[in-house]
Amino acid sequence: MELFSSLATIIGLVSVWKSEGRARSGEDYNDFIQWLSESRHCRLIESLESNHLLGLKIKQLLTKNHTELEKSLANLDAMLLQLASQVDDFKEIAKEIDPTQGVSDQAIHILKSIVSSTSSSIQMNSINFFDVAWGANDNEVPKISMGFVDEPGVIKIEEPKFLPDDLNTLVKLNLLLISEVGTSLPIYTVTRSAAKYLEKLK
Repeated sequence: MELFSSLATIIGLVSVWKSEGRARSGEDYNDFIQWLSESRHCRLIESLESNHLLGLKIKQLLTKNHTELEKSLANLDAMLLQLASQVDDFKEIAKEIDPTQGVSDQAIHILKSIVSSTSSSIQMNSINFFDVAWGANDNEVPKISMGFVDEPGVIKIEEPKFLPDDLNTLVKLNLLLISEVGTSLPIYTVTRSAAKYLEKLK
């Protein structure tokens, strides 16, 4: 599917359609297709007509009320801003839109460390966990690291106080998967999306 029929384009057009107070009849999808035709989005129409499942999902999306759709779009927008903040062509735009958004350097360091290793997962050492939970003495520099699950080695953590936030961000963006094994500490596993994301940063 080409750029003009990308996910962002489709969702944006549905949002515009909804904002104009349309999609109120039983023929929502047909009306939407007609509107796309009038707006000269012919290639997108071809994509919808040739992909039955895509067309079905768009029909389902059109059944949502505008408030529900706006909430979903806001969540998607926040995720895109976090990702875009690390891509050269978009980082300045993302920063101007929302200076508080972004994947931190520490989070990127964690991803790069896993992807460049032969391991797929990391886990906080139990002693590190308690260091983070209870803090260190004022005169001590906490030595926090996360260990690879299936090979020797660790990832040094320079900003331990922000580690939970960084890990939660990576999980939310589907760059890491989180799993619990019995009563042990969570295991974080890298995703294919993380590898592709890092490729975009080069």
